[in-house]
Amino acid sequence: MLARTDNSRDIATLNATIIDCNTCLETLESLAPRLRAASRRLNATPHELGETYAAVYRLIAAGRQMPVDGRWITGEETHVVQ
Repeated sequence: MLARTDNSRDIATLNATIIDCNTCLETLESLAPRLRAASRRLNATPHELGETYAAVYRLIAAGRQMPVDGRWITGEETHVVQ
């Protein structure tokens, strides 16, 4: 009789696990279009843009200031206003 009780618990645990897995799959399936869209947007970002921003972060981390009027993007010379 003890073996049947253990078997019943195992089956109940297995069924609960299957339900959890199916719930997770449904959730992930509903997120798939959003994740694909996010991936497309990230892949559309030019590699150079990341390098540009990395240079700015390094500049600021070193305690320096950004040029005024965003001219750091175009490369135009500018004078720092104090």
